[in-house]
Amino acid sequence: MHAPVFLTDLVDSLTHGLVAVDLDGVVMHVNRTTRELFGLGENVNGRPCAEFFPALAPLLAQCLENKDAEHNHSLVEHGFRLFCD
Repeated sequence: MHAPVFLTDLVDSLTHGLVAVDLDGVVMHVNRTTRELFGLGENVNGRPCAEFFPALAPLLAQCLENKDAEHNHSLVEHGFRLFCD
């Protein structure tokens, strides 16, 4: 399922970088700010997050391991903040 255009436009207008991944760690969306900060093209979606953001790999693995927890986990390292819900 694809996000409605207005939602994609809203996320792309954020001044903070945002990367959305699925439960397998595959990139679902990268906003414009993140693409500009990291010099990424449009071909990021559908590829492993760790391919583009290696520092996030251990954080993402830890967060996904705890995905059944009753509360959100916030893990901060290397300037990234990862929220799992």
